Amino acid sequence: MEVYKFGGASVKDSPGLKNLGEIVLKRKSNKLIVVVSAMAKTTNALEEVLFSWQDGDVKNALDKIETIKLAHHKIVRESFPGLSSESVLNQVNDFFLKLAALVKLSPSENKSYNYDKVVSFGELVSTHIVYQYLLSLKLSCAWVDAGDLIRSDNNYRNAKIDWDKTRDNCQKYLTKSKADIIITQGFIAKTAEGQRTTLGREGSDFTGAILAYSVDAESLTIWKDVPGLLNADPRKFPDTVKLDEISYREALELSYYGASVIHPKTVKPLQNKSIPLYIKPFGDCTASGSKVYHADHYDADVPSYIVKEKQILISISPRDFSFMVEEHLMGVFAAFAKHGITMNLMQNSAISFSAVVDDSQQLKDLVEHLKGDFQVLYNTEVSLVTIRHYNEDIIKRLTNGKNVLVEQKTRQTARFVCAS
Repeated sequence: MEVYKFGGASVKDSPGLKNLGEIVLKRKSNKLIVVVSAMAKTTNALEEVLFSWQDGDVKNALDKIETIKLAHHKIVRESFPGLSSESVLNQVNDFFLKLAALVKLSPSENKSYNYDKVVSFGELVSTHIVYQYLLSLKLSCAWVDAGDLIRSDNNYRNAKIDWDKTRDNCQKYLTKSKADIIITQGFIAKTAEGQRTTLGREGSDFTGAILAYSVDAESLTIWKDVPGLLNADPRKFPDTVKLDEISYREALELSYYGASVIHPKTVKPLQNKSIPLYIKPFGDCTASGSKVYHADHYDADVPSYIVKEKQILISISPRDFSFMVEEHLMGVFAAFAKHGITMNLMQNSAISFSAVVDDSQQLKDLVEHLKGDFQVLYNTEVSLVTIRHYNEDIIKRLTNGKNVLVEQKTRQTARFVCAS
């Protein structure tokens, strides 16, 4: 059994949906699990629905739902011939009617709970369209709610997996299914009480790894709009190089530092069972792509560079001018965890602790939480530059003309927080 994961860009339009069908038709294994994200930009659009709902602007939320629905209608009408599109449109409408009914209710005070309720509709709709399209190709398919497979806790927006229950569910629903192809959603799960949760933004890769681990799959293939794993973002660096083979460890390092091709949580479950990960171009299913597996002999061949922009550098100091010791750090780390904010870099001095984070709505809540006991200062619009397997020439090229606020180096990795 293999697992394929398709991101939102893969199903952003009718040609993408048809190309997905071609890839599935050419699969090597007869048994296949297909994990699909929400169609491109849908998650962002649903977040806007959520914000309007929580602000009490129900009309605006309903208008935004209508816009999202019509975008899905366009894909359906262009993908299914004639009258066959009507039944799919009706099924799509059912999902959006449920979403509209939800936003007519009063939102919970738990904003993360609301988020998971609203945003999860993107994956549910997209996978239903994919399922109907693969059925139209006369393939043996089944649609499964990922919430019936992946059991999580109630840590909304960043749910933790109950691995034992998830494995039991997957054995029950997936390995014993009579269908050749099972379509399910990335990014979403359910609690034991049946409440919808999500696994963190871009969490569909992680879903693929969870399912591959749970059924002892032969491999996980993530289909992307890039040739494979590249040593840098081709939108920022014209001379990128494809990494043909790297180790699990190297992939984990790159994803932790911000390489967007692989979600950081994806690697561990695959490594635990030595399941190879392939990154392949969605536009050319015959291309070799990149392979992530146990061998590490190619890891240091090519330097990799990752630039995270629009970062915020936060500096936290005790108001009483005391040392920034373990007692203070416990409170700081607990505050970051409570508000669901990930540190992309951290550094400690005698009287201050600094962290680089993504800009987010939760950041204001974090600052309010901390400023009772600490002085909190921050720099906005900084960039975080990471160079893996660095040399001095690359460091000079990537930091030239920039004001370096923080610098860190290990034997393999150099990191710089820069203000333009």
